[in-house]
Amino acid sequence: GGWSGAVNGNISDEKKKLAMEFLTFFASKEESRKWVIPKVGSREYYAGYDAYRLSHMNVEDYVEQGFDREQTDAYLNSIKEGLASPNLVLEIRFPEVAKMGSIFDIAVINHLNTTKGITATDQMRRDVMTDVNADCTKIISDYDARATIEKMEKMLPQYQKLRGVYGELNENKNLIGEVRWVGYALGFVIITMALLFGGWVAINRKHRVVKISQPIFLYLICFGVVVLSCAIFPLGIDDSGSTERGRDAACASIPWLVSLGLSLIFSALFSKLWRINRVFAAAASLKRVVVTEKDVLKPFA
Repeated sequence: GGWSGAVNGNISDEKKKLAMEFLTFFASKEESRKWVIPKVGSREYYAGYDAYRLSHMNVEDYVEQGFDREQTDAYLNSIKEGLASPNLVLEIRFPEVAKMGSIFDIAVINHLNTTKGITATDQMRRDVMTDVNADCTKIISDYDARATIEKMEKMLPQYQKLRGVYGELNENKNLIGEVRWVGYALGFVIITMALLFGGWVAINRKHRVVKISQPIFLYLICFGVVVLSCAIFPLGIDDSGSTERGRDAACASIPWLVSLGLSLIFSALFSKLWRINRVFAAAASLKRVVVTEKDVLKPFA
């Protein structure tokens, strides 16, 4: 038995505190006794009573209020025997249990309606359980994702604690931890240096040495370094402080950033060398040849 109370999470902290104080007062030993063990014949007596605290299990308290001792003793003993029975099955108690219960109810009703007048096969039953399992798994995943963002405990530890079987796993999950900040710092340094070098090339693009080095490809090399360095940041994301969706996105972005960055860098280097190679090849045969940037951008693309 017992009661539960809740308030909207969007209300002010002051109202939350007031609501908690009210619920604490209402569930206190002294106040709850007035409703669980009412005086026989009073208005509260006809509203029913349901013991839900150890303090509600004292026979003498009921007798003082006018209850029959023998009947009260039988009533409280039935509660004690039920709680001590090895066959006792308490209702499931963990977040989102109402949603899961609704899924089970709907699945059973639909299955019974579908198989009305026929004999259900094992495959039909397995299909029902597969659908129920998928729906419940999604509910758990969604809750755990919210719990990670809102710094709450995930569903499995809550359920284990309620059953009294919870235990932290003493295993090394090889999480990155604070080392990620070293990687982030190096990533920022590399990106900053690449941008500075790109800016230096832009400022000195008319200088003879820079012109010979082909500025457009220097820009592309700097850009490729920036893209490649961005892969450091998703590499620093692990199970701590991130959602499953965020981890999936990080893992998917790493090969794209690495491959695109390396492709830009080496393609620019290849195009530079290819342009020089064509000039020297023409010089070897005593031919004059003009190789523009447009000509070498084709193989780059």
